Amino acid sequence: METVGTESAGPCPAPPPGGAHAAASADAAHCAAQHTVLTGPAASRRRSHARPPPCHFCSGASAPGPPRPPRIPDYPEFAAVAVRHAPLWEVTYDHGSPVPYAARNRVTAHRVAVNDVELLDHVLTEYQPPHGVRCYLTRT
Repeated sequence: METVGTESAGPCPAPPPGGAHAAASADAAHCAAQHTVLTGPAASRRRSHARPPPCHFCSGASAPGPPRPPRIPDYPEFAAVAVRHAPLWEVTYDHGSPVPYAARNRVTAHRVAVNDVELLDHVLTEYQPPHGVRCYLTRT
């Protein structure tokens, strides 16, 4: 296969500036290789309607990623509760659970789960860990 330069054979945008992202430059190299104009004997054997479809880089579409989880309802309030109780509690949200707001105490490992962020704030504020010293009854 003989080539003379690389000319765009389709509506390709200019590749992004090199060096910024290795993936973008790899896509640009793939785009240039896919749209190289053939000359000489190889060009006569190639049909004009047999051009491959534009590559992913040329189409301008973003790469399909993993599906995003739904957003946390009332996220600003949830984040404020999580930050306020962060020294003692690890606060999480479990999508699809009947009690999605959960917290784990960093000291005692006790767990709390509720279905309302205001209730979670109240429980974490009022929680009193059990006292470390236990009194036992003496047998007489």
